[in-house]
Amino acid sequence: MTAAPTVAIVGLTGFLAKHVINALISEPYKSQISTPIRLVTRDETKAKAAIPAIEASPDLFKFYKADAATGEGLAEAFEGATAIVNLAGTGFSHDKISDAAAKAKTNLYVASEFGVPTTEKALGKYAPVFDFKIKATQQARDKGLKTVAVYNGLFTEFAFRVPGAGGLQSTTEAQTYVPDKEYATTSLVDIGRSVAALVTKSATPEEAGKLPDELFIKGGSLSGKTVADIISKLTGKEVALTEKPQNEIVDRATQVVENGVKGRDDFFAVLQALFTQGLADYEANAEAVIADAFETPEEVAKRVFK
Repeated sequence: MTAAPTVAIVGLTGFLAKHVINALISEPYKSQISTPIRLVTRDETKAKAAIPAIEASPDLFKFYKADAATGEGLAEAFEGATAIVNLAGTGFSHDKISDAAAKAKTNLYVASEFGVPTTEKALGKYAPVFDFKIKATQQARDKGLKTVAVYNGLFTEFAFRVPGAGGLQSTTEAQTYVPDKEYATTSLVDIGRSVAALVTKSATPEEAGKLPDELFIKGGSLSGKTVADIISKLTGKEVALTEKPQNEIVDRATQVVENGVKGRDDFFAVLQALFTQGLADYEANAEAVIADAFETPEEVAKRVFK
């Protein structure tokens, strides 16, 4: 009888980790994996602070002290893991992570993607902004790892919480560029569930091998106008929508490509340029991995504004 999948997770203090872990310790996923779940980090205290479920159910987890940047400690953490989920940020090379995953002969490596599709075909001239992710994912594949890139568009919560990310400026102001085309979004909760579903299919190399190399997930699509309309509907306050010409943001994004991303506003400018040109929407292909319905943007907004 084949043993249940064993998962190791790297990158525990970002936006996604707690949602991935919450999904893994909830049904239908909990009964399909082995515990303890391996938590790979340099700082156990920070991980516990970021993920309340660890303190609530300590028997479900085991910490492995390791440095993902240097690779120290990763061999022990990854040995025997059927799935390695990389949630680390872009502040350091992921080469040591994929090196250790390849040496461990893991069945499944989930790359640290989780955003707009980062293929050069999809991004066109904006590809250099996403060069880190493009190269890191390809390097993992070049090492022989079964690598799945999860593309979820914008985090839906960001569209309603983070000024500049998807049209929102404040709870009474929104801004868009004409044409105001739709872009894909997925909730953090559903991204977590999708990763958990992938992990459950890593028990054998054959099973993992059937997974798509690129998993496109989507709870729905938004535009600057729909963001404004949803906020207005839920808050009862009129949201003023400012429309600006497309060339304004395209020119700004072109400068970012040429000069590099210097901060969050630069990155958001590139996202807005992708949105207005219709380069950030797509059809989902997640049915074979996760059949459950995803949260719609309006359902997520209800959580945000309740």
